[in-house]
Amino acid sequence: MSYVTSAGRAAHSLASARVDKISYDKPDGYSWVRLAKLDWTDPLGRKRTWEMAERCHPKAENEVDGVAIVCLIHGGRRDDDDDDD
Repeated sequence: MSYVTSAGRAAHSLASARVDKISYDKPDGYSWVRLAKLDWTDPLGRKRTWEMAERCHPKAENEVDGVAIVCLIHGGRRDDDDDDD
């Protein structure tokens, strides 16, 4: 499978992207969170890094567990220092 760039040209296959290494770090004093660093190679062969946080605790059987992170982006420009009133 390949994807098309915004210029309409065929790009490299997404299937050629790969994860090279995952490393973990658990900061002192944190029982439920660990940090992870993902080193990966994109479809063009460039080395990249992705940093993330993960919850880490044993799950009881059939226990519901989840976290939702939402990013709200408000568009438009506000000019607060406009004194034309």
